[in-house]
Amino acid sequence: MTEWGKLRADTWRLFGRFRLRDLFGGFMLIRTFRPVVTMRLCQMAGHSRWGTIFLPVLKVAHRLATQRSGIDLKWWADIGSGFAITHCWDLLVNPGAKIGANVTLFNGLTLGRRDHISPEGPRDVCYPIIWMKYGRGPHALVVGGVTIGRGSRIVLQVVLCD
Repeated sequence: MTEWGKLRADTWRLFGRFRLRDLFGGFMLIRTFRPVVTMRLCQMAGHSRWGTIFLPVLKVAHRLATQRSGIDLKWWADIGSGFAITHCWDLLVNPGAKIGANVTLFNGLTLGRRDHISPEGPRDVCYPIIWMKYGRGPHALVVGGVTIGRGSRIVLQVVLCD
């Protein structure tokens, strides 16, 4: 799916329909939707031939949107369509994590990487993978090569590590 298609799906998930008026209004008025829109716009610019012109401005807009929302969400993160953030504060998504379609993230979530350095010296880096229709309770910590399957819900404070 293209980035424009993902942005349409994100808007549809929030409003139950897609109209440019909803997209613009959501961007202007909904703090949790603004970082999603700027992330998708950065991804669109990054994959187009006009990206060298628009991408620096969009990156600044994304940085401002994430800072004002209190989240750490990199613009190059691998996130599927229909992405929703319900509460912003203290949300951290490591750019190596993979997030599937129709995933909802709440406040306090950390999707982080796990580094393991063996005695021989090589480093093993693992990132979490979250599939479709995932919801999680506040302050969950998902670190390392953990895969959370379709339809999973984490409703208690937990720490998942591999």
